[in-house]
Amino acid sequence: QYCGVGWAMVHPVLQWQLLHYYGDRRVVEQQYETSRRWLDLVAAANPGHVISDGLGDHEALGASPPEALVTPMYFASAQLVARLAGVLGREAESARYSALAENIRRAFTERMQNPAADRRTANTQSVEAFALASGLLDPSGRTIAARRLLDDIRGAQNGHLSTGIFGTKFALDVLSAEGHAQEIFDVVRQDTYPGWAYMLANGATTLWEHWAPSDDTYSHNHPMFGSISEWMFKWLGGIQPDPEAVGFDRIRIKPQLVDGINWVRSSYRSVHGEIVSNWSRTERTIEWQVTIPANTTATLFLRADSLDQVQEGRTILVPARRAEGVRAARLDGQYAVFTVGSGTYRFVAKWSGK
Repeated sequence: QYCGVGWAMVHPVLQWQLLHYYGDRRVVEQQYETSRRWLDLVAAANPGHVISDGLGDHEALGASPPEALVTPMYFASAQLVARLAGVLGREAESARYSALAENIRRAFTERMQNPAADRRTANTQSVEAFALASGLLDPSGRTIAARRLLDDIRGAQNGHLSTGIFGTKFALDVLSAEGHAQEIFDVVRQDTYPGWAYMLANGATTLWEHWAPSDDTYSHNHPMFGSISEWMFKWLGGIQPDPEAVGFDRIRIKPQLVDGINWVRSSYRSVHGEIVSNWSRTERTIEWQVTIPANTTATLFLRADSLDQVQEGRTILVPARRAEGVRAARLDGQYAVFTVGSGTYRFVAKWSGK
């Protein structure tokens, strides 16, 4: 009861992640009913669909109203349980929990984002990150929330995060997904309080429970704030499961070429085999080696000004769009996008560096 939804929702979260990363449907078959009963209990206790108690962004440096943090997690939980019901073919339950999620969205919007109600009083980094990560906001709302989050990082916090263990993970992911990986990398490099480089500068050999050092209150060996490791794999190496992947059978690799790093070597041992994303760059050229395991497909995003500037080959380079194993190619903004099958590829691209 003390921690509330944010901690209890690990039950449906883990079911989906085990399916997403490992293809383990048995866990969903065995555990779904428990998640369904838990969500029904939460819904019965909160008929207004806004939850105003429970632990929110643990170890955040700024206070936020609980309803602005716990309600987005309640919304995400309803969506997750609906998705798990769909996996099991329980369509009526899936529809019911999807409807619950929409009721939560409406209630949250009316209560927390209505200027006339004067409820939007705490635009903390945690509030913005939770709303963005949960999917509660429409496109215009996402743009506003991302701007507020960035403005607070750059301005009031002088280039730092003030989030706790949830909000930190959310901020790293959502801002990178919105095209702001450079700003996140700049945050990660800060060696002043609070931050990971600050921990290192103060003798840390393991992650701390709290942003600040402590002689007698907080642990100095905790997985708290460990989401930075996930961020490096997902955004510097670029390795991610496709949103609809089951057992990592569909892969998405979209490395972010941030200023301050000229090469990255990354790999992930998926249930299908090793996925590799190694890139290096000069002022005008990117070289990228990718390995995709058997029985999977991947969508690759490479920074380039045009498809014609991308070649592929270990020794002899050919136009990437006609290379063996490349099934489709298109240009999407600043990215050349390729759909590929299993194999090892070496892409070389010229780009403007912008």
